[in-house]
Amino acid sequence: MHRVSWLLPFSACVLACSGSTAPSDVTGTWAAFAQPVVGSGHTMTITQRGTAVSGTGTYSVEAGRGGTIVIVGTYARPHLALQFSYDTGSISQFTALVSDSRIVGVEAFDGVRDSLTFTRQ
Repeated sequence: MHRVSWLLPFSACVLACSGSTAPSDVTGTWAAFAQPVVGSGHTMTITQRGTAVSGTGTYSVEAGRGGTIVIVGTYARPHLALQFSYDTGSISQFTALVSDSRIVGVEAFDGVRDSLTFTRQ
């Protein structure tokens, strides 16, 4: 848990210091690939209407099954809050900061927190 506690403050600094601005709309396809775990990751296609965000996605797990995700949440620039509902019945919360081409955040899943970085495709 301690390994990601620095992530959001660090991400805020990176976004603020880079001169990058958050887009007004996050609609599109985004992908995150776990490092160094080859073959693991998430892809999501989301649509924004006002501050509401919804969409679908897929996930893959190295040497495991992949599946689908239903996504709902909100975007208030630069803050993104999503709920991922996995086809396994598990639900996670993803909180992040958005820049022009990246979404950097933390997914809370069954008591575990993990960092994810999505890039616009």
